[in-house]
Amino acid sequence: MQYHNTPDNLPSLSHYLNLVSKEDREFFIAYIKWFYLLSKRGLKIKKTSFKYLYKAVTREWSKNRLLGYLQQEFIKRNMSLSLLIEPIEGFDWLAKNRYKLTIATTGAMMLQVIAPLSRFLSVVNGQKPTFYQPFSNLIFIYASLYISNIPE
Repeated sequence: MQYHNTPDNLPSLSHYLNLVSKEDREFFIAYIKWFYLLSKRGLKIKKTSFKYLYKAVTREWSKNRLLGYLQQEFIKRNMSLSLLIEPIEGFDWLAKNRYKLTIATTGAMMLQVIAPLSRFLSVVNGQKPTFYQPFSNLIFIYASLYISNIPE
C-alpha cells in the first residue's frame, strides 16, 4: 500500500502505525489494506455492487488471502466480524453517490468507516468502551484534515 505525501503541517500516515503495539502491527496493516481495497472499489467511476463482499466476509478463506488472514485474527482475538462488514456500507455509499466529494458530502460515509476503525483500535489496545467515542471523534477530525489538505 502506498502512502500519499501529506502536507508539512500533518503527520505522515506511517506515523499512525504507532497506534498499535509492534505485535499487532501486521494485523493493523492488514485491516487498513481491507479499507484500502474497499476504497479503490468505491472510487471506481461506474457504480459497483458490494453485495458479494458481504457474503465474502462470512465465507471461509485461506489464511494466505487478506480476508482469510483477517478472519482468523478476528476469531483468534474474539473480535466481531462486523468490523469487516461495517466499512463495506460506507464504501458502498461512496460508489453509489457520484457527486463532488467534500467534507460535507462525505461525512456520513466517513463515519461508517471511522466507527469500525476506532473500535478496532480500541479493542486491539485493550481499551474500555468509554474510550471509543472520543477516539472516534479524534479520527474523524484527522481524516477531515487529510481530506481538506490533500487534493487527490
